[in-house]
Parts: sequence; structure tokens; C-alpha cells
Amino acid sequence: MPQIFLGQLLALGESDGKAPNSFLILRGGESPSRKGTLLLDDAAREAILSDFALGGVDVGIDLEHSWAKANVPTAERRAYGWFKPAVLEDGSLIATEVEWTEEGRALVESK
Repeated sequence: MPQIFLGQLLALGESDGKAPNSFLILRGGESPSRKGTLLLDDAAREAILSDFALGGVDVGIDLEHSWAKANVPTAERRAYGWFKPAVLEDGSLIATEVEWTEEGRALVESK
């Protein structure tokens, strides 16, 4: 898993109206959420990265986590883009080298 330093990722978190080629997945350490505080420590980060690596391919970007929902028909589980996961020096997980489908790019850029 590559480690990327903050200075190398100038576009992260910035928006010019175009679909990003990188974005934050989860900050290292504690993050507030609607379901309570999330903790991304070394063990959690390694578990997530191991899960990403199981497929042996880039990680897909879907809508509303449809791939993880048993009640969503397989035909409706489609990718709107793919990315390679990486870790920042502060332990945050990011998506890099994002490749959007035409539909995915249009959805993001129309937001």
C-alpha cells in the first residue's frame, strides 16, 4: 500500500466542479459520525485495506453502498468509478487514481 504525503496530494479536498481524481475515505484517528465516533487506528486500517485487497482489483465506487445490500438486485449493483486505496502520513485512508465512468463523472459534476 503506497504512503502518500500531504504535500503530494494538493487536490485532495478541493473542488473545481470536476470529478476528483482523489478523495478522502476516512480520517485517521477519531471521526464523529451519525452512528457515533469512528476510530481508524492501525488495526481498523489494516482490516479495511485487507478487505479491499481481497478482490485483487481496483475498488469500485457505487451509489448508497448498493453492493453491500442484500436487498439490491445484482443487476442494479454497478460501478460508477474505481480507485486505488492509499494511506496518508497521518493514517487517513484516501482514494487515488480515481477513474470515473461517464455516468459517474456526470453525477459527481452535476452535484
